[in-house]
Amino acid sequence: MILIYRYRLLPTQQQHRVLETILESQRQLYNAALEERNDAYRKSNVTRTYFDQTKALTEWRQDDPEASALPVTLQRATLKRLARSSLAKDVHDASWAKFISCLRYKAARAGARLIEVDPRNTTQDCSGCGAKVPKELGDRQHECPHCGLSIDRDLNAARNILHRAGVGPGLRNVAGGGMRAGGNLSEPTASRQETLESH
Repeated sequence: MILIYRYRLLPTQQQHRVLETILESQRQLYNAALEERNDAYRKSNVTRTYFDQTKALTEWRQDDPEASALPVTLQRATLKRLARSSLAKDVHDASWAKFISCLRYKAARAGARLIEVDPRNTTQDCSGCGAKVPKELGDRQHECPHCGLSIDRDLNAARNILHRAGVGPGLRNVAGGGMRAGGNLSEPTASRQETLESH
C-alpha cells in the first residue's frame, strides 16, 4: 500500500527565494533540454534520449558550479519528465508503427493478414445488439438492458473486435493459433455459460 501525505508549506522569505530559484533553474533546464531535442531532430534527424541528456548533464555539472549546487537527482527527474512528454509520445507512436509493420510482415510470412481494428468502445458496445452500455473499469460483467446479453466484459470486447475485423464463423482467427473464430462469435453454450458465470 502506498500512502500519500499532503503538507502545506509555509516558507520564510529566504526559503521562498530559494524555492523560486530552484523552480526557475528546473524550468530553464527543461526548456533547454527540449530545445536541444527539437534541434537535433530538425537539423540532423537524430533523437536525443534521456540517457544522452543525463550524460551531457554530468559534463555540464562539472563545468558549471551553479548547476552542481543543485541535487543531481532533481535535475535528472526534470529530464525524465521531458522524456515522458509530447516528444516521447511521438517516439512511442513511431515505435508502435514499427511494431505494426513487423507484425504485418510476420502475418504475411505465415500466410495470414493483419487487420487493424479501432479499439474504442469495444467493452462498452454490446456484441449482441450494438447498443452502448456504459461501464466502470471495475465492472467485469457485460449486462445489456436492451437485448439481455450477459457475458464477461472481456469476451464481449473480443467479440466486438472480431466483428470489426470481419472475422466470422468459419474464418481463420490468427489470434487463436489457427482455431476457427465461429466458437468465439457464437452464443455461449450452456456449459460455457456456466463456466463464465462461475468466474
